[in-house]
Amino acid sequence: MMRQKILIVMSVALLVGTIFALGTLKVSAQEPSNTYPGAAQYIDGQWRSIGGNTSLWYIFEYSGDRSEISLLLVDGYVNRVDFNVFTPEQVRVPDTINGTPIGRGSSPNNANCGGTRCSSNDLVWSSKMNIAGKYYVQVTNREANAKPFQLKVSGTGVFVLEPTSTPTLRAPAAATSTRTRTPSPGAPAISPVAVWTSMAIFSARMKASDAGTPAPTVQPPSDGIVTPPTSTPTASASAVTTPTRLPAAEFLDANNFYPQSATYVLDGRERIVPGNSSLWFKFDYAGDGSLAVVRIPEGSLRKLAFKIYEGNAISQLGLDAPAMGQGSVPLVNCGGVRCPSGDLEWSSKFPGPGTVYVQVINNNPGQINFSLVVSGPGVILGK
Repeated sequence: MMRQKILIVMSVALLVGTIFALGTLKVSAQEPSNTYPGAAQYIDGQWRSIGGNTSLWYIFEYSGDRSEISLLLVDGYVNRVDFNVFTPEQVRVPDTINGTPIGRGSSPNNANCGGTRCSSNDLVWSSKMNIAGKYYVQVTNREANAKPFQLKVSGTGVFVLEPTSTPTLRAPAAATSTRTRTPSPGAPAISPVAVWTSMAIFSARMKASDAGTPAPTVQPPSDGIVTPPTSTPTASASAVTTPTRLPAAEFLDANNFYPQSATYVLDGRERIVPGNSSLWFKFDYAGDGSLAVVRIPEGSLRKLAFKIYEGNAISQLGLDAPAMGQGSVPLVNCGGVRCPSGDLEWSSKFPGPGTVYVQVINNNPGQINFSLVVSGPGVILGK
């Protein structure tokens, strides 16, 4: 009788242990979540596994100071795992990619093979960029079997999040995570420097415009981290009373206060530009010689302005690029005579394909809502 009780207890214990083991196995076999750009994880230099015929997405932040960026995929060449690099402008989360990668991993001939030079087992990429923001790295395994890989990034202008203690099941970064600068090999240690988020600047300007005071200068705290505001600003009525009141505008959740973070024009959507500030937008042109028209309805009445820039000039010179045009007030028919419209408009035929940048400028002390409309047979807008 006692033996039967012992056997029963041991059987139950074995059953419970099996259940826990299966649960643990299920967790450990959990599929990675960073299979699209919107779920990209910061590069942490840890060894990981990538499934067969799968792509995983990673990010790092860059200051845009033209310092060298270096990416290394350990054993990527021999394991047939490669990677592509995309700029902040090319990725619109969650999963839209514009254009081809600006870079791909390659195997340099820097390995010593019995006294001769041969291809390295690794894949590398390096470049110097003038565009600040989040860069996306797509790691792809084109084989049927899972492969191990280790992705590393370095550079004096590169920022990453510190790795967690359990990288294989990495949790989303906590609000208190620190951002550290990853030095190039052999470079002296550099203290962390803040990557300024435009949302912090946006919040400060919005608060200043609500109070009717000049926008304050936003200073980073001593730890170099700028914490975005927790509350969402509320759109106030425009200070201009003459034009028709527009519907409630959408806040920009992007950081398009600078040309390198310009967002694609989304035709017909209302936006808000903070006081004493400007927002940057862009659109693509097919190069078919057709007329492209840029217009801000009631832009003149709202005392706004806009300038037009050519994409290559922005890429090379940034804010120092010369404008190739600006919005002006068109004439309309007013009872048989020509009189100024309340709109702002600019039009041109471009000599070839490319990206065109639009800077919407608000010199008013208070925020203004507006609509940016771009039209023409060769104009390609965002989604």
